[in-house]
Amino acid sequence: MKKEKRPYSGDQHHSNKLQKTNMGPKKSGDLSAIELEKEQEYAMKKEDEFHLNQAKVRATKRIIDKRGKPVDFLFSVVRFPQTISDSSSFLCPSKVIQSLNKAEIEELKPDISVFKKIDLDNRDYWIAIETLIVAHLKVLNNSNKMMGLCIHLF
Repeated sequence: MKKEKRPYSGDQHHSNKLQKTNMGPKKSGDLSAIELEKEQEYAMKKEDEFHLNQAKVRATKRIIDKRGKPVDFLFSVVRFPQTISDSSSFLCPSKVIQSLNKAEIEELKPDISVFKKIDLDNRDYWIAIETLIVAHLKVLNNSNKMMGLCIHLF
């Protein structure tokens, strides 16, 4: 004889929910799909919060250890300026970006995209940083073209 698989009997609410979903009208099935979608959104939000907190910890540690990356300095401006007492660690975002060469900017771009996705409270800041990066890349490309033109002339 094959045993019938039954939901946990101590969870009466869960059991009723299963019965309503399986036997109820179509509207009830839609409700559970909506609930499932909300649960997935909540889980994704929690995961993003976790990643943001981990990024904060990593950035703080690198800055304190004097081995901060450009993204750490950009991140520190919006996330934890009061945490680190060394004010020299905090640089103006435009100065951080202007100090980078093309390879460093290319390395920074994916990090900025990630922060733009997970740091929703500061999304406008990250969009502004992307704009600064694009502008600085144009300046670098134009200066390289001008440098090539000067070399050609001489």
